[in-house]
Amino acid sequence: MRLGKYTAAVKAFDKVAQIITDDEAAGIPRLAKIKYEALSNKGLALVQLQNYQEAVKAFDKAISIKADVFSLWINKGLALQELHEHQEALDAFSKATTLSGNVHEAWNYKGYVFEEIGKQQEALDAYDKAIQIKPDFVIAFNNKGLLQDAMGNHSEAIETYNKALAIKPDLDIAWFNKACAEALLSNKEGALSSLKKAIELNQGFKRIARTNPDFSKIKDDPDFINVVGN
Repeated sequence: MRLGKYTAAVKAFDKVAQIITDDEAAGIPRLAKIKYEALSNKGLALVQLQNYQEAVKAFDKAISIKADVFSLWINKGLALQELHEHQEALDAFSKATTLSGNVHEAWNYKGYVFEEIGKQQEALDAYDKAIQIKPDFVIAFNNKGLLQDAMGNHSEAIETYNKALAIKPDLDIAWFNKACAEALLSNKEGALSSLKKAIELNQGFKRIARTNPDFSKIKDDPDFINVVGN
């Protein structure tokens, strides 16, 4: 049912885009706006259908009409990332950082891509840039902490999670990630304290914690079992 809705949307937006010729779009700003928005919406519908190659084509066509729209470059980058076209995705996100919009998000997405291709320092730098632009951007703090954990820098990761939690104390994922980092440092008390807080905010973390390898050192501990259940 839902796929049918998106397929119909693709056809509808495509029809709108075809009604307005390229010459009309080039000469009349109001028609250009209608056409590039239709193409953008067509691309978004194609993303929902997981037809990422055609989505990129739609975003490119929209960009050819109006190249300074932040969301077009972001959505193109995300579609390219799904295709594992990492350099092209980075290029799209880099372009987005030069435009008017939520530039911090573009830097955060660059961090994702850098991680995917194993460029950890570049990813850290990208997350830091996102945070510099928007100091309360807790998503970037959390992503930076996860990367620090992956690099084995668990103490630094905990500091980063704490910064996120100072901004948003009910950020359940940051509490959980902090618990994982504490456990990896063999800090049972810290791990259980943070894990309890995560579970208070989201009961789903009970199940996740039971099988998460980060808690392997304490998985048989009665206190851990008391927190997560059997």
